[in-house]
Amino acid sequence: MEKYYRSATDTHINCEKPRAYFIPFSTASIGERRREMSPAYISLNGKWDFAYIENTDAFLPLDDSCPKVSYTGKIPVPSNWQYFPELTPDVPQYINQDYPFPVDPPHLPDVIPSGFYHRTFRLTLNNRRYFINFEGVAPCFYLWINQQFVGFGSVSHCTNEFEITDYVQDGDNDIHVLCVKYCVGSYCEDQDFFRLNGIFRDVYILERENNCIRDIFVRRTVSEDLKTADVSVELKSDSGIAVNWVLNDYKFKKITSGSTDGSFEFTIENPDLWNPEEPYVYNLSIQAGNEFIDIPLSIRRFEIKNRTCLLNGVKFKCRGVNRHDMHPEKGYAVDYEHMRRDLLILKRANVNMIRTSHYPNDPRFLEMCDRIGFALVNEADLETHGMGYNFGDWYWDYWSHICDDELYKNMCVDRAVRLYERDKNYGCVLLWSLGNESGCGENHRAMAKYIRSRDPQNLIHYENAHLEYSKRVNRDFSDISDVESRMYAPIDYLREYLADKKQTKPFFYCEYVDSMSTGDVYKYWDEFNDIDGYFGGCIWEYADHAVNIGTEDAPLYRYGGDWGEYPNDGYSCIDGVVHPDRTPRPGYFDMKKVYEPYSCEYSKGYINVKNRKFYTDSKDIYIEWSVETDGKVVQKGTIDSPNIAPGNTRTYGLFEDKKFSGNTVLNVAFCERTAKPWAKQGYEITFSQFILSEEKIDLHGEKKPIEAIESKTEIIVTAMNTRYVFDKIKGTLKSVMRNNMELLDRPVQWNIMRGTTYNTKDKMNDWLRARYDKVKQKTYSVDFDINDEYAIVTMNIALSAAAMPPAVKGKVIYKICGDGVMTISFRGDVTHNAPPLPEFSCILYLNSDYESLRYYGYGPFESYKERHRAARLGYYRTSISDNLEKYIKPQESSAHFGTRLAVISGMYNTLAISATRPASFSFNALHYTWDMLYNTKHYDELKPLKTGVIKITYDLDSYAYSFDDKHIDFEFDIKI
Repeated sequence: MEKYYRSATDTHINCEKPRAYFIPFSTASIGERRREMSPAYISLNGKWDFAYIENTDAFLPLDDSCPKVSYTGKIPVPSNWQYFPELTPDVPQYINQDYPFPVDPPHLPDVIPSGFYHRTFRLTLNNRRYFINFEGVAPCFYLWINQQFVGFGSVSHCTNEFEITDYVQDGDNDIHVLCVKYCVGSYCEDQDFFRLNGIFRDVYILERENNCIRDIFVRRTVSEDLKTADVSVELKSDSGIAVNWVLNDYKFKKITSGSTDGSFEFTIENPDLWNPEEPYVYNLSIQAGNEFIDIPLSIRRFEIKNRTCLLNGVKFKCRGVNRHDMHPEKGYAVDYEHMRRDLLILKRANVNMIRTSHYPNDPRFLEMCDRIGFALVNEADLETHGMGYNFGDWYWDYWSHICDDELYKNMCVDRAVRLYERDKNYGCVLLWSLGNESGCGENHRAMAKYIRSRDPQNLIHYENAHLEYSKRVNRDFSDISDVESRMYAPIDYLREYLADKKQTKPFFYCEYVDSMSTGDVYKYWDEFNDIDGYFGGCIWEYADHAVNIGTEDAPLYRYGGDWGEYPNDGYSCIDGVVHPDRTPRPGYFDMKKVYEPYSCEYSKGYINVKNRKFYTDSKDIYIEWSVETDGKVVQKGTIDSPNIAPGNTRTYGLFEDKKFSGNTVLNVAFCERTAKPWAKQGYEITFSQFILSEEKIDLHGEKKPIEAIESKTEIIVTAMNTRYVFDKIKGTLKSVMRNNMELLDRPVQWNIMRGTTYNTKDKMNDWLRARYDKVKQKTYSVDFDINDEYAIVTMNIALSAAAMPPAVKGKVIYKICGDGVMTISFRGDVTHNAPPLPEFSCILYLNSDYESLRYYGYGPFESYKERHRAARLGYYRTSISDNLEKYIKPQESSAHFGTRLAVISGMYNTLAISATRPASFSFNALHYTWDMLYNTKHYDELKPLKTGVIKITYDLDSYAYSFDDKHIDFEFDIKI
């Protein structure tokens, strides 16, 4: 047997030519139907015999005969064998950029494992033809039917189809599949995901008539005035074939029909054009003999004019996201319901475009996108990221080796062919992507040429054909991609590109805002939303990749390195806006907010509402508004069916202009008037909030005389049954008691250290070099003063670590009033040459009695200065235990930006904290210290303290970066 997996040219043996995806039925369609309803569809999913083979070279027979082996157990198909430790020693391996084997193409390791599959299936032969389809096998496989070698297939995420008419028999049949772990094609599949193997998509047989339609190619040409759509349908069969065809509307009512021999054409007058907001899908039914084939037909015109992307003549922007095809319990084996669930979740987040990063999805995914309403960047199964590594340096030229070498040309072009031919009939595909992070070379040019040759209207995407890469390698790739695509390019670069009148391509962020810890997504839209040359972008990425080794009800998520595999990239795969189980992370709400289809501005009792949709008016929504003062609704109203045309603005009066008192906000919610497949009636699409008035929340009350005692070591101040004890030696507030109940578990701490977020873990090296984690307080002096109204304890302190100068010096003032309120202030400066501080905060360690939490700030989920727009300013109730955001890898998290008041209650006493200077602070309450979060690998391994760790943080610029101010002026009140 030939070792095809070691060949760069023998990528497919005896495979059918790639064709459009369709399933023949035995009757005409009267509505949408799943392929399982077709009698021609024979599923081979289920339990298969399985054996793990340690050495494929040694296992393959010398001839084409089927190998024999003792099976070790049963494995479900579809699945990945790394999810079954009882069957294989192989484990999941998460790698971002590296190859899992030496980078020496086309060579592979001497010993390559494989998985050997077997099952029996029963057929009743009916003088028909039989075609077996493998929709996804990673990365390649051999096929035997009834002990006879049928063929070899590769390209993990593309369909391999074989005609097996001459191999099957009436009654029971045997099928054997040998899936090899690596092949030369693996050099093309170095994507950022878990490296898994096996038969991971459906396997099925199609029973076809002897003379049947083998391929269908639907071309649509919409006139420039959008009044006509010319549709040509090219049919391929083994010999001439007579067909009857019917074009139905989206309700499957007949529009027109015809009969012909072979290919045909028709014209639709005043067509209903497809777009993601109104995804109108015709149904084209083609009958050949006793077979009926349904083709979902979406008609649209997508073009680039004057550097602007036009969909149906309208300026269109991508409000997109990257989506990997991954399931926490099933790996690559993503079922229909899971795909549909993902799309509904994304629809609820106002997403209109998906990039299939970085390979073709299940073919049914495209029909769902057509019908639910998502545009696609449909990407080829090609990434050679690891080719760029060269002993620590980035080897820019060699990065393109696979995609520039003639040896691999057919291998690369084959991936474009299989992408395009399978999905060519889906109108939701706006851009055909040639892959990801593979340098750029002649093979990319050949891929683009093929796709354009099939239909000149096709538009191509490829990120590494951008200007900067061309300059770096001194080559011109401008003819490859129709858009100037970049990932994570700085805002300044975007600004300069859009200002450069010589540039002719629209700018597209194929990846931006890595959601490992969502940064400021809004800056990519605030300035550029209305600029024609900006096509938008796709957030990286939709869902965390993780393997659940627990149960669905009690998940235990694991990531790279948790199986001891080498190489691995740790938790870089925990980078979605939703968790693996699809519960939203806070970043999901930021994505939903920045992609909002409606926005409004407020002025003097009026709101100006803008419809940011591209195609649909706002009649199918209603607007609810309410005025809340100190957390209570004092006025509200509804605007039913506001009729605002796309892109237009309309003004609505809510109330007479007046001055408000207290802490008053106006909330405006945009809601679904009718139920949608993705949302119930009343679902909030987006919201706006406006602060109408603000007042400092005053904790002061009736005052009584203050009592104080000072000794050599302590200062004790008592006011309104609250007793404050200061340690003069250490310069700390060490005890707070009310009614003989202790508040503090340990002394109050001034702090500059925190953990990092996923995206900023490299910052930790700077902080550790500065020894910020070792900082302790040095007290220079403690002074005490008292009068009839208040007592003041003043401390001059520094925060410094051994072998380092002080990072911060300043004055701490504790001012205790006769009503028991204590004002805590810090005025000081960061040492001029100290690296930016992680933060500046005051930490109160509360005893275990304190658990209940209320706050007036931005919630209900975590919020930070650069990403709080999706949160609302309001009054919230939770607990210290529930305040933690459940990130798989614990990180700096769970704070609430803009907090004016925080109240923590125990069984006997309540602690209130009110902002004074500035008017708000960032507030956090957890049962964990920063180092506990930083040093714990998995959320389920966290061991909470009984202590409540309450952190009041001064003007934290960004949880993604650091505290850059050199002067600190911070004050807040507390009262028990």
